[in-house]
Amino acid sequence: MLVGLIIYLVPDELEGLVTFDPEVFFYVLLPPILLHAGMTMDSFLFFRYIGPILTFSFFGTALTAITTGLLQWVTSFLPFVTTLTLKESLLFGALISATDTVTVLAIFKEIDVEPSLYALVFGESALNDAIAITLFNVVESYTGLQDAVGTSVGVFFLSILLGVGVAVFCSLLTKHIPVTDDPVMETCLLLLLSYMSYLIAEVSHLSGIVTILTCGIVQGHYTIYNVSHQGKELIEGVLGMFSFFAENFIFGYLGVSIFTYPGLEWEVSSMFLGLFNCLAGRAVGVFSMSFILNAVRAERNQIPFRQQTMMWFSGLRGAVAFALAIENSETRESRVILATTLFIVITTVYVCGSLAIPVAEYLQVTSESRKAADTVLDAEVSLTGDGFPMDEFPMEKYGEMGTDEALDDMEVDMSDIPSDSVRLDGESGAPIVMGRFEMTKVIVKNRVEEFFYSFGHNYLTPFLIRRPSLDKYERMDNTEDDVYSRRASQDSRRASQEGRPRRRSSAQDDQFVRTPLNAVSEDDLSAAGSVFG
Repeated sequence: MLVGLIIYLVPDELEGLVTFDPEVFFYVLLPPILLHAGMTMDSFLFFRYIGPILTFSFFGTALTAITTGLLQWVTSFLPFVTTLTLKESLLFGALISATDTVTVLAIFKEIDVEPSLYALVFGESALNDAIAITLFNVVESYTGLQDAVGTSVGVFFLSILLGVGVAVFCSLLTKHIPVTDDPVMETCLLLLLSYMSYLIAEVSHLSGIVTILTCGIVQGHYTIYNVSHQGKELIEGVLGMFSFFAENFIFGYLGVSIFTYPGLEWEVSSMFLGLFNCLAGRAVGVFSMSFILNAVRAERNQIPFRQQTMMWFSGLRGAVAFALAIENSETRESRVILATTLFIVITTVYVCGSLAIPVAEYLQVTSESRKAADTVLDAEVSLTGDGFPMDEFPMEKYGEMGTDEALDDMEVDMSDIPSDSVRLDGESGAPIVMGRFEMTKVIVKNRVEEFFYSFGHNYLTPFLIRRPSLDKYERMDNTEDDVYSRRASQDSRRASQEGRPRRRSSAQDDQFVRTPLNAVSEDDLSAAGSVFG
């Protein structure tokens, strides 16, 4: 903003060079950020929460837009507020319902939130841009509700198909025409084809945002295994550099626009009412969708209120909303909306963004704060203090839960275990059942997750990845236990440094879990009793 103020005081020629240009944002700055996010995201978590992500993206965004638009229309009749038509209010509701992927990613990477929350917020913010843009275009062209729903769904799925198609083409190209001796060629091929998918989508009036994000997810899951080690490092370095530059440039771009963009109609009453309506609409969208999801999902899969609150608070607005507002700024009323949008963007980014870390820690949604809040046998996990007494644990049902057969069970029923003895592991998302003298790790896959995993592992992986790389891929694909082992080793070393009792390794956990009750010695019970008092 300081740079914008300086530019504002210099000749108009320089001011015109730095004025926010939507085309520069959409075609130059946004694509590398989305591609980098797609290629580096945890696709396992994304598909595990694909149902809630789509619910928040479609129905949550639409409900937020309608609620915000109606509130803006009603409050515009108050004194000292510019009166808006219903269409203008709904346009404002549609554009301001787009949560900004750039801002959310930057904040969440900094505070290291729980993976499940990251997947929900990132997936929603990435996909709801397409819905918000479609709603904006629908309202602007007076299209009916039925056409709006059909258009949104059609644009979304066609954009996904385009992104998948380009990524599959790139993967097959690198599989059958290996260029592993030229990392620069590999990098150019992958990045240019991915960017081409974005341009094709925009030219075809689809969502380039959804297309390049989908393309990035598939590229990061398959194509990257067909390139050389040097090529992979170069791709990650170049894409990471472009993404980092674009993120910081966008923040500066918006700050400069406060002073350099012409024709802004600053109206204090409209700005603060718009901010209130925006937050209220976001609350309706998040909490109502969460209520519906929790009503139809198993208790262990429900979205806790603390995560709902963080989702509402992290609904930051960014350059997407401002770029949409610029497209319709001919009248005075539309310029009031433009100024209000810029005010909301700056306020949510600077105020909510600055408070994100303390709020996340207060709500205990960061990985570190959850670990600090939990205490148990392994000095990390306990929600009840005393745990779940062994004499009440249904051992006849769960005594062999650590076996490979049990881990493959898709319908593990834990209804007879008190809910306060179960939590989702912060890194893997796997439920962990706490006992006073034992800890059982259960990996539960839902049907959607199992379908994507089986289809990808049995068909897509051999089809898209070269044989030498496939061997390496399959070895990496079966490392879930190694993840637990590495995590246990890290915790053990950290406990040693801090003078705390060491937690058990993954192998020790499995051995401990499978130990029958009658095989536990009195010494073991005495040692456990000394730990829990």
